[in-house]
Amino acid sequence: MMRDVEVWDEDSRKYILTDRRRFHDDYFSLFGQMEIGFSNKSWADAFVSASYSKVDKELQTGSVQSKVYGMAERGSDAWNISARYQKHNFIWKNMQLNAALSHTWDHSLTTDTAYRKYDWNGDYIVSSRNEITGRAVRCAITNVPDHWPRQFGLSVGQPSLPQPKLSIKPHRQ
Repeated sequence: MMRDVEVWDEDSRKYILTDRRRFHDDYFSLFGQMEIGFSNKSWADAFVSASYSKVDKELQTGSVQSKVYGMAERGSDAWNISARYQKHNFIWKNMQLNAALSHTWDHSLTTDTAYRKYDWNGDYIVSSRNEITGRAVRCAITNVPDHWPRQFGLSVGQPSLPQPKLSIKPHRQ
């Protein structure tokens, strides 16, 4: 429930503050993780893990509650790998070493293709601009053939140093 949102009141011919139910607010979240390793060994405790998370969210508003969205959505997928190492009595008695390494690949996509302006009643008017950015550019991809170019890339290193790269480009038919 959204409290104290402005809606147009036809009877009084002015905006009034009222409570409205959110009408575009579905949320889905998924998380899975696997971990393998060794524990209680004389040389250390060591673990390797991998995880995946997915979030799909219908966007109802932006940073201010007065701008209402009715069709905008955000989806994200993330993969993570990590390693943990722990050694008790590392160099001398009661000294402990804890080390961790992790990397995440995260992809997020916001979809805003509705050319509409919504109000808190769920009503809308057709607009020449999209909901979030207010841009008037329309683009669509249709009839994409099965042989469209695909490219995958991987880069490892520090941004300030030359990057080793691996590119895979499938053969076009």
